[in-house]
Amino acid sequence: MDYVKLYDAETEEEMSQAGEFENTVSLILRADLYPDQGSYDSRRLYLEAEEDYYVDEVKVKPVGEHSERWQLAPDVSNNEGAYEAGGEELELGMVGHGSNRVYFWAKAQALDSELPENDVTVTLKVSGIAGVV
Repeated sequence: MDYVKLYDAETEEEMSQAGEFENTVSLILRADLYPDQGSYDSRRLYLEAEEDYYVDEVKVKPVGEHSERWQLAPDVSNNEGAYEAGGEELELGMVGHGSNRVYFWAKAQALDSELPENDVTVTLKVSGIAGVV
């Protein structure tokens, strides 16, 4: 049983399906958007626990070949908060069901020597301690 699931905040589409880990979060890596310009392909996501469960001490971490190019940030009033360094985990605390879901942001960037492409090498790994409500 999966106690917590990942969703796209814009479409409400579930992005974490049991046993399917390829392309669950799609970010286009853009070499033409540099950090000092403050512009990336970013996505607002959220985690939600299964009904009747909560997950505490939740952490999300990009894992994979290009994970250092991915950054995560908390959601602050529907806006991107301060991003962690590339490849670093984001601590989200407690995730519940319904109104207790937790939003966060993800962004990624290519090297200036690469063409824009869909990065399929990175998985967002979620960890935490599940409990019954």
